[in-house]
Amino acid sequence: DEFKGDAMSAQSDRLRESDHIEKKWTGKVPYLRLIHALADNDEVKDAFLKRHDIRPGRMAIENRNSNDQEPSVWELMAEYWNDPAFEPVSEELPALHSDFISSEVLSHEKVAQLSPTTPEKCEENIKSM
Repeated sequence: DEFKGDAMSAQSDRLRESDHIEKKWTGKVPYLRLIHALADNDEVKDAFLKRHDIRPGRMAIENRNSNDQEPSVWELMAEYWNDPAFEPVSEELPALHSDFISSEVLSHEKVAQLSPTTPEKCEENIKSM
């Protein structure tokens, strides 16, 4: 009986751990949400275009790790991707690929089962495209 209880306890621990394991992005929706998080907002586009710019002067260098600096493009993208109110719409482009035969709302509900994205994951996924 004690052995059975230990085995059941271990199994429930594994199930709880698997809930916290990052679920991989599959299909088009998480990637399209990421692209729209970049393309649909001027602030994010501007941050993306200026992501390698360094402000001149010693103070810019000294303050680069301070909490007062503006969020990075990757932080902005993660914020949009994780926001349930962010509902971009894909375009209908049937000549491009069968995935784009019709327009689609890329709601947060479609990616809610995935782990929330992080700035690091945003950067990694954009760079891998």
